[in-house]
Amino acid sequence: AVDAKICLMLYQMADNNLEYYLRQDNAELTSSQVINNDNLRTWVYYDGLNSGGNALPRSYDSNGNALTSRFTGSRYYTWDKSVGNGGGLRMDVELSGEINSDQPATITNFMTHAMADCIDEGYEDLFAVLSSHGGGFAGYGGDENTRHRHLLQTNANLAGAIRSALDTTFDDSKKLSVIGFDACLMNAVGAADDFTSVADNLLASEAVE
Repeated sequence: AVDAKICLMLYQMADNNLEYYLRQDNAELTSSQVINNDNLRTWVYYDGLNSGGNALPRSYDSNGNALTSRFTGSRYYTWDKSVGNGGGLRMDVELSGEINSDQPATITNFMTHAMADCIDEGYEDLFAVLSSHGGGFAGYGGDENTRHRHLLQTNANLAGAIRSALDTTFDDSKKLSVIGFDACLMNAVGAADDFTSVADNLLASEAVE
């Protein structure tokens, strides 16, 4: 529905050689007009490359102060219209130590946190977008700190992680309205069939990515 209250959960696994591009994607999202729409609540998981990088553009600490220092770990952000000049990503959680973003528990924990907030605020139409490397039937991910990027998380494990977050947050067999990937080959049938138990729709592109 046009007036759906959408909870957007963006999982950016940038602890690999795609960080430059995922930062661009993040900047594009935070510069868009739609992000300030009252019918959209946005959560972002971001795992930075171990070599370190500057803070994400338009990102702020919990007190609304601009983040500028380099960081190498993982953070949860939510979009807050009250910070910065026209809104920004307010850091809600900073995970200590090096987090393996290929672990299903990492995905479950983030989505459970985001869903709980969205439900409290009345946003129950769930969209998830996962950004990193993709291998179609072979899986998704590639946290280079813990494994070679071609050893991807299986699609079954990823679907299980999402199912766990849904079951923790909801009492019934809730599904995501949409799951999408900013990752190569994930619109392949060999990947898509793994997500029918957790999502009603798969957002796909005819391009390789």
